[in-house]
Amino acid sequence: MEALLVIISCVAFFAFLLPHAYRKYCAMLGWTSIIAVLFLQIPSFLSENNFFYPSIALLSVPFLAITARLLWQENEAVFQLSRAAAVAFLVYAPFGFFEP
Repeated sequence: MEALLVIISCVAFFAFLLPHAYRKYCAMLGWTSIIAVLFLQIPSFLSENNFFYPSIALLSVPFLAITARLLWQENEAVFQLSRAAAVAFLVYAPFGFFEP
């Protein structure tokens, strides 16, 4: 499930970078799937007594709500933030999540 969410976020962020009318929805899907991956990893983090990443996962929910609302309003600063995150994620994802 985790790998599927990573692929969904990768595709969503790639689609966000393309010029079309549904860019904000692609960005919302990308952000949501990244946070879903964090939530799926909470049991493994807790088994390692790592409380930092579960805390980040919980704190990310209000930030996701704010980001989604600002994307809905087509806030240019949040579009730039999403664009930077999309490029960074597309560069990182092939090396960080997929084994050769």
